[in-house]
Amino acid sequence: MRFNTLKVAIIYTFSCLVWFGVTTEIIIWFESYFTGFSVRLIHILLPVLFVAMNTVVVFKLIKLNNKTIRQKENDFLNLYLGNPNPLWIYDLHTLRFVSVNEAAITTYGYNREEFLGMTINDIRKLEEQGKLTDSVTEFVNQPYATGTWRISGTWQHQKKDGSLIYANITSHKIIFEDIECAMVLASDTTEQVKYEQQLEQMNQVLQQEKQKQKETEKLAKVSGWEYFVADGKLFWSDELYEIFDIDREPENVNYSSILKSIHQEDLSNYNQAIENLLKLGTDLNVNYRFVTKTGLVKYAKVLGKMYYRDNKMYKVQGTMQDVTELTLAQLEKHKYQQSLKNTLNNINDGYFLINRNWVITAVNANSEKMLGRPQEKIINHHYFELFPDAQNTNFYLHYKKVLEKGIPVNFEDYSPYARKWFCVNAYPTEEGAAVYFADITENKEKDLQLKEALERYELVAKATHDVIYDFNAANNQVKYSGSIEDLLGSATESITDSNEWWKNKIHPDDLDRVLRKHKQAIRNKEENCGLEYRLKTNNNQYKYVYDQGYLQYDGKQKFVRMIGAIKDIDQLKRFDDENKRLADIITKVNNMIVIMDADSKIIWVNKAFENFTGYNLYAIAGKVPVFLNGPESDPKAPIIIAEAKNAFRVFSIDVINYKANGEKYWVNVEFTPLFNSDGKFEGYISIQNNITARKEKEEKIRHQNEILKNIAWMGSHELRKPVASILGLIELITETDDSAEKEESICLMQQCSLQLDQIIRTINQKIEEEISEE
Repeated sequence: MRFNTLKVAIIYTFSCLVWFGVTTEIIIWFESYFTGFSVRLIHILLPVLFVAMNTVVVFKLIKLNNKTIRQKENDFLNLYLGNPNPLWIYDLHTLRFVSVNEAAITTYGYNREEFLGMTINDIRKLEEQGKLTDSVTEFVNQPYATGTWRISGTWQHQKKDGSLIYANITSHKIIFEDIECAMVLASDTTEQVKYEQQLEQMNQVLQQEKQKQKETEKLAKVSGWEYFVADGKLFWSDELYEIFDIDREPENVNYSSILKSIHQEDLSNYNQAIENLLKLGTDLNVNYRFVTKTGLVKYAKVLGKMYYRDNKMYKVQGTMQDVTELTLAQLEKHKYQQSLKNTLNNINDGYFLINRNWVITAVNANSEKMLGRPQEKIINHHYFELFPDAQNTNFYLHYKKVLEKGIPVNFEDYSPYARKWFCVNAYPTEEGAAVYFADITENKEKDLQLKEALERYELVAKATHDVIYDFNAANNQVKYSGSIEDLLGSATESITDSNEWWKNKIHPDDLDRVLRKHKQAIRNKEENCGLEYRLKTNNNQYKYVYDQGYLQYDGKQKFVRMIGAIKDIDQLKRFDDENKRLADIITKVNNMIVIMDADSKIIWVNKAFENFTGYNLYAIAGKVPVFLNGPESDPKAPIIIAEAKNAFRVFSIDVINYKANGEKYWVNVEFTPLFNSDGKFEGYISIQNNITARKEKEEKIRHQNEILKNIAWMGSHELRKPVASILGLIELITETDDSAEKEESICLMQQCSLQLDQIIRTINQKIEEEISEE
């Protein structure tokens, strides 16, 4: 039972008044009946009885009050010692610990005796002790007010084992054992701080990756867009406005503004692709031209995929890429290839290309006539399939020399297959050899009839039919055919038969090489001497020629004469150089390139493919690229690829392939069909980009998201500490009627509530930030 001070005073006063009233009446009654000793006795006994009764009442009240005080002390002691958060009391002037609870002993690793022999500086790092002194001084100088708490923020504390933790400090001035002290509540926020630091590091990494992605998109001239079907809103990334040189309107770009920039010739195809996307859900994959605000025509590639929500079309997500440079390069390549093809078809000689596998890969129109076979029965056929038993012919031996040793050859021989005489020039190329051959059957027949012509021109057929010369070593004079005027553009009267005149026409950088070649041929008693050099024309320009000479010796093996032919190869040389440059571009690009025929068999791969996968062209030529598949390859991918190829579509797909050493990698393969000038399907070219790093990054991000969710779940356990404190304070409030105690308990509960609210806000904020980054 509890009484407050006012109630006790009122009851005691009322009891005294009643006692005095009753005893007065008793005394009056006694005096009326008794006299003498009895009256004096009653006067003595009544005060004694009053004192005795008061003594008993005061004793009971004191005992009851002491019991209440002990109960309160036990309650406060239990709240202090049993609090799950570290609590301690320290002297504000000496900074020594006066009291610590069990949570502080457990958390910091010191026993109670060690704690009481330390100061609060001993649980701080040396560099923070000055800051602590300033904070305590400021706290001491603050005016004391009952129920006033001071939140000092987060501090770094050092445990007995030397490890560091983070603690959120709340202090309260108290008088403890007649000493001005401070009671400190230390909430361990180490996990929270580490969590925040990890989140900050993750945010920095994500920001860096986001910046890298933006830079990559800018370099690749590609970025993303979204179109929401329900409200017709179209959103472009900032990079697209810059890439496609389009001004940002007050509102985002819309479908109408895009249509205005599309080239009129491509508008119908573009609209059809959009209609198929929005009505049928067909993936968007369209190339078109667009006109910039400055009137410049560029090429764009747009990809898009429809996403559904509740079985309804929800949005289209896609990418746009400026492919102007690639498209122009392809058009230019096609232009040069067509020009080269036309040139080769118009030359008088037959021409074909043969690779190191002895497969003929290209022929010109004259080859069909000379060999008596159509192109389709020559191209992509093996040399021995066309010419059985060719190993026993000079043709095979010379071609083998070019293919294996890379040495150009010139020879003439009779072909039993074509029943004609041919003069052949073969030059090494990166893929194999380029062979030019001329039908010299007629000249051979004339040589049989004309002896003098045979002496002068019997080996002319080994050279081209442009300029024929006859050099007499005895008088150092040269005679030329009339076509030299056409070759050099010189008038007849300016041409002399002096050998010096011809030397002056040779490019200075080539002259020494030409002379050394002739001297070497004479010294080695060679019959043939062929070389390439540049000649100066009458307009002071230089053109490439191929000089093929036949050397004659007398009976003493002394050089006496050279009959030869000079072929104008300037245009062919320049086309060949240009093709080599184009081939270098394709060969040296970092992207892997694979060209396949109509049966999906590999025709050619570039160096990037060979270097990355470890598969050599000679080992995989003629094979379907199923050898790239492995254990983790998607079994549905070949079906998807086959269906797209059968439809002759341009498409791309992400697949898992395997290198020759068994190493797995992710690759994005973009397939483009190839058609000849007649529109006939010839095969596919695939450009492959290694996206292994991107796929690994996506997996890493997914893993990080799982970690974030687990951390958020773990963080929720921090809620238990302030909740436990609040429950204890509520229990205390319900058991006391003292206003000061209630106010103090409410203040403590408010601090715990603020701490609880801050923990919840921080966790929710971090989770929302992480989810928004995803």
